[in-house]
Amino acid sequence: MRALLSELKRRSVLRVGAAYAVVSWLIIQVIDIVIPRLGFPDSAITLILILLLVGFPIALVLAWIFQWSPEGVMRTENNESASPPTSHKLNFITVGALVAALGIIAYQNLVLAPDSAPTIATSHKSVAVLPFDDLSESGDQEWFADGVAEEILLSLARLPELKVISRTSSFYFRDQNLPLPEIADRLDVAHIVEGSVRRSGDRIRVTAQLIRASDDSHLWSESYDASAEDVFSVQEAIAEQIATALDVFLDEAKREAMFTMGTRNVEAWELYSRASKLEHSWYMTYGVGDKLWQVAALTERALAIEPNFLAARFLHITAYVHFGMGDNSDGAPQDLTPAEAQSVILEDFGDAATLARNPGERRFFQLNRAFYSDDWSQIPALVAQLDLDAVQNIIQASVSGHGVDNLLSILGRKQDAFDFLEEALRRSPYDPSLWWHISGAAFALGGPVLAFEYIEHGPDEFELNYVRKSIYTLIAAGRAEEALAKVEDYRGNAQRNLAAKALVLAHAGRDAEARKLLSLVTDGNFEHWTLAWALDAAGDLDRAEAMYRSIDAKPGGPQVLLSYATTLYGGKFFHDLAWTPNLAKRLAEAGVEPERLTIPEP
Repeated sequence: MRALLSELKRRSVLRVGAAYAVVSWLIIQVIDIVIPRLGFPDSAITLILILLLVGFPIALVLAWIFQWSPEGVMRTENNESASPPTSHKLNFITVGALVAALGIIAYQNLVLAPDSAPTIATSHKSVAVLPFDDLSESGDQEWFADGVAEEILLSLARLPELKVISRTSSFYFRDQNLPLPEIADRLDVAHIVEGSVRRSGDRIRVTAQLIRASDDSHLWSESYDASAEDVFSVQEAIAEQIATALDVFLDEAKREAMFTMGTRNVEAWELYSRASKLEHSWYMTYGVGDKLWQVAALTERALAIEPNFLAARFLHITAYVHFGMGDNSDGAPQDLTPAEAQSVILEDFGDAATLARNPGERRFFQLNRAFYSDDWSQIPALVAQLDLDAVQNIIQASVSGHGVDNLLSILGRKQDAFDFLEEALRRSPYDPSLWWHISGAAFALGGPVLAFEYIEHGPDEFELNYVRKSIYTLIAAGRAEEALAKVEDYRGNAQRNLAAKALVLAHAGRDAEARKLLSLVTDGNFEHWTLAWALDAAGDLDRAEAMYRSIDAKPGGPQVLLSYATTLYGGKFFHDLAWTPNLAKRLAEAGVEPERLTIPEP
């Protein structure tokens, strides 16, 4: 052994090995910085690493056979020692490589770290799918591009290993021209998927790429040319490639879960995609216009083609739910009554429960059907059996499922309601409805102080949410005078503006001014909980009671009153429940002992 070591030293094999190791490490550090910025995939780094490993034994063999000399490279004779130039050159190479390595380490830690892309405090397996660009010549296929992106998003969201941002939040950044690392930072994800769709007649070209946000490097990209009839296969291929690139092991069970779309009929899916885009547009503009009734018409056509299309069935409900809530009369059929709307809601939720793909979905649809019915006795048992993870997946695919926290809260599970909304916001931080709901859940746990933490920390873009929630929370805190400054910024229809301002004046002790303002509400058909509350606060008890009774008597009335009590004050009511006997009966059926909101004197 000593003889072998002596011979290795004599032939400078050990020096060559040490120099090779140091230089190889230096090369790896350099390419780890350079390769991603050149847009090469991670496989390029792997290939170079393999070449360096293969080269190591070759370098040792060559060192055994040859040596450097003043005359050049020569074979090492058995009776000669390595010449001094060989040893000196190897020493210089090794020392030089070590100095360069130390320089790279210093550069990475002292220069790159502070000025690198925004820190993304997320799991490696987190992703947001941005809306795909419509590159079609006519420019009228954005709905189709959105549909492709949405299906990819939903397929990825069905994998429990991945954190996937919902459509509501990821599509929020359409046309904002922000750097991808900034979008990723706002959404708290490590990866972004972006792409484009070009459609010409029956042909489509879909391009998608997975980007690592920390250094803006492409981890995977591909283009697909296909017939429009093959759009499902393209979506599935992209989703599978992205999941694989994110180190998700896919077996047959996971593939089956990813690609349960509910239809393989392209025409039905296209109608649904048009409807989904309209719903999202209506939602993000705070319910302006008649888009939800266009959604209802499109989904009815899709369901005529594919009656078992669950996503279309769930989307169809939306217009009728908002009509029952009193905030979607624009474009509604003129002869539609609240009773007819309730009938459609119950039928749709019943069909959705039948079509549900798993017990978690089924319980959710059954719970919603029970909530919109005239009998709440089943609600406690259904809530107890609810799979909240399954509900998270459902609300990720739609903006229609944010009411579960209301029932958790009213049944006394206030911490569960809050935790549920926090998880929902983790998946969708740019969802205005979730911010509206979570401040109410926070009120239930910590009163106005905790509620204000969530009101004030919502995204700046949701100013209307901030103004409205601030008004109601300031009233509950006995600070109505402060609310007066904010009510001037309240944007709503003229009747609701007047009602909101009168409400604040009444709680500020300025009843005469409030009543004068209320006299300007001249639309005799305008019935709203804000107006009823303002009349009550201003001392016009007869009109207040009459309006509360009118709201309560309508199908959907108890649901409206419960929803605002929970989303504002965590389940505390701000009216005399003797005025709303139907709501009182529903609460008794659910075993709920109602709690009244106590407002400090101004």
